[in-house]
Amino acid sequence: MTIISENPVEIEPLGPALGATVRGIDLSRRLDDTDARALRAAWLRHGLLVLPDQRIGADELVAFGQAFGRPLPVGPAELPLDAAHPEILALDHRRDLWSVASTEIGWHREGASGLSVPAGVLARPVALPDVGGDTLFASAQAAYDRLSDPVRTLVDDLRVVHPAGLGRLAWEPAARPGDAPAEHPVVQVHPETGRRWLFVAPGARIVDLAPHESDEIVALLVEEITRPEHVLRHRWEPGTVLVWDNRWVLHQNLLDYGQQTRIVHQVVVEDGPWSL
Repeated sequence: MTIISENPVEIEPLGPALGATVRGIDLSRRLDDTDARALRAAWLRHGLLVLPDQRIGADELVAFGQAFGRPLPVGPAELPLDAAHPEILALDHRRDLWSVASTEIGWHREGASGLSVPAGVLARPVALPDVGGDTLFASAQAAYDRLSDPVRTLVDDLRVVHPAGLGRLAWEPAARPGDAPAEHPVVQVHPETGRRWLFVAPGARIVDLAPHESDEIVALLVEEITRPEHVLRHRWEPGTVLVWDNRWVLHQNLLDYGQQTRIVHQVVVEDGPWSL
């Protein structure tokens, strides 16, 4: 247990497959290395961390991201929050047509079609609807663990592509004409924990299989990932900050709030050397 401002850090699991609430951390203050490492360890274990009652702004959100990797600048597909915060994407349904007109986005990871998938995502709400706008999270690690041995044998050697547009592409460089989506193993191994997860989402395509074969396998794996026992529903509250492992945690924003305002600031990070 680590200490910051004489308050013990409390980590309370939220579900059997993923998620934990973290209390005793004040993100308006600079984290020392001990606290940052404790948070990272909890992130690796639980996949999704919920930090309530945080009074922070854009600067602190970017700084917090450095505990999990290198914050990436928003790419040419989107506009950053402002010149001072090139790493922050302001998700606002009033501006983003994809979130008004597209309920088919569904379950996804950020940047799934790119060569390098971002390791983590951080988010804080700026404006919330009176009702609705929750986010669902699902564990692709728990899904792999639950597969039968024959199905594991089937998928262990498969490769998958996620079409461009499946998952946010804001942090990816602009695609060149003729570029194909990157191939990835269906089963991936976490570089720090050694746990395996399923790297698929609705709309993905299994390489070298007939379309109907690919569709059946993807549907089977997505159904396993999104089983109720593998899913956590988060109801946003003012002052709450979230961080999740984008590699093995899928998410889906519920677009059930009509024309109410919902603005969330989001930062993605790539894994690798990290410091505060």
